[in-house]
Amino acid sequence: MSSPIPFTSTLRDEQTPVLSQRTLWLMAIACGVCVANICYNQPLLGQFAEYFHATPAQVGWVAMASQAGYGLGLLFFLPLGDILERSRLVLAMIGACAVVLAGTAAAPTLTLLIVGNLLIGATSMSAQVLIPLAVKLSPAHRRAHTVGVMMTGLLGGILLARTLAGIVGDHFGWRAMFGLATAMMLALAMLLRGRLPRRPPTVAMRYGTLMLSLWDVLKSQPRL
Repeated sequence: MSSPIPFTSTLRDEQTPVLSQRTLWLMAIACGVCVANICYNQPLLGQFAEYFHATPAQVGWVAMASQAGYGLGLLFFLPLGDILERSRLVLAMIGACAVVLAGTAAAPTLTLLIVGNLLIGATSMSAQVLIPLAVKLSPAHRRAHTVGVMMTGLLGGILLARTLAGIVGDHFGWRAMFGLATAMMLALAMLLRGRLPRRPPTVAMRYGTLMLSLWDVLKSQPRL
């Protein structure tokens, strides 16, 4: 899965504090843990089919739902990074994702499992808020390094998620994997609380106006 380019600006003002390496790597790990949520279901599709007595085509909707949800999250939640304080937005999305993961772990039907994965995808887009935040907090000569570290965390989460899900699924079942993911998100929220640098919103407008402004971006930046 390719990583979409964040919408938010990366301009830096003179009062922005320098981002420490410890905080940078914590944010990179957070990127990996968040984006991993949309990949856990892929090695578990066979277990879903067996558990719910479903066909491969039917359980394929689970994987598709998480990817579609991620796209919806990028469209409807990512722009909030321009009008809300970003560290609070990240923590709110992580908390919401933990709730959805817990519910998905207890899904009694395939339909609810699909819906759960759609919502997991939609609430797992915190990485795309963290990346521009980290870049904004970095001095100009360190931005390339910052992007490299953040993308290492992002891609590491995508690659390792499948391995982790396969191991946990084989030994403990698919519900255990979603339960573990819930615990990981709660632990991540506790680690990030109070450690994420705070940045005031870059613009002041209503959510509806913000979403309508995306149409102006589309018209003015056709290549984008």
